[in-house]
Amino acid sequence: MGYYVKGKLLHDAIYSFWDRLGSKDDVKSDYMKKKTGKKYSNAREFTNYLVGWWWKIVKGAEKSKKLENKIVWRDEKEKWKIKNDIRKIAPKLFEKLVEDGKPLFSEHSFKFKYGEEIYEGRIDEIRRKNGNIVIVDYKSGNPDVGELKLTHDPQLTFYYFGLASQVKSSRLFAEKLGLEDVRSKLGERNLLEYCDALSGRVITQLTMLEGKNIQEYQSSRRSKDIEELINTIKIIKGSIMAIGMPPAEWGRKCKDCPVAHHCERLHEQEYEEGAKKLFLLSDSSLPLNIKNNSQKKPTRKERNLRFKWKK
Repeated sequence: MGYYVKGKLLHDAIYSFWDRLGSKDDVKSDYMKKKTGKKYSNAREFTNYLVGWWWKIVKGAEKSKKLENKIVWRDEKEKWKIKNDIRKIAPKLFEKLVEDGKPLFSEHSFKFKYGEEIYEGRIDEIRRKNGNIVIVDYKSGNPDVGELKLTHDPQLTFYYFGLASQVKSSRLFAEKLGLEDVRSKLGERNLLEYCDALSGRVITQLTMLEGKNIQEYQSSRRSKDIEELINTIKIIKGSIMAIGMPPAEWGRKCKDCPVAHHCERLHEQEYEEGAKKLFLLSDSSLPLNIKNNSQKKPTRKERNLRFKWKK
């Protein structure tokens, strides 16, 4: 769970990077409470800012009384290990982001309907690089990426599907990416044809933040990859319809989940069923005379006292 929080911090730092990058004078003014919003001007300041941000999250979780805000650690040293990870990642990340420059879109949301299903998601970054449009997904954790993950990663396939849907539906979006010719040629044709037409011009990229250096792994997608994704979703949906939702869990990830209300409903049902079982068990174990007294209806006077308005 701690490593999920670290990953979210890094994603948030990338998303807000350009808004908080400024000159040394800007950073100094913000430190002097002049609220410029600029937090760093170089790699060292960026690193210190992220480490401070990490400890703020940790202390906030420790003080919070809400269960969903708590962080479940693997061991007592994990928070310190993650702090050291951030110190190693931050300088490389700063140099990489400055080198690549501002993206076309950051944390770009999409939502569309295909067939009977509605698809919704958010792409980390969309960039223009070497004449191509690149869908970037930043990942922390194990830096070793196998060929299977690179070519069949469902998240990157899903992002590609979402981008293709917006090229079809939005002229302004297509023009921003330099893909208006694809939209003009295909018009209202099937979305899978868009996926084939964009292959080679739109590339998916995994950017691994861990390891000695930041590594980029690129691959392409076509309509066959989308069809595999759709079939996988159908299988998962069929399993859920047949046997019900998986066991509900709860944690910080749930805050970003668009279907968290399903798990909340399951938790409520489990609680109500558990309460009923506990009542029946305790009720059946009571002696008959106590059970009869416990089920005695309150008198009118008792009811009036119970619901009497208190000023």
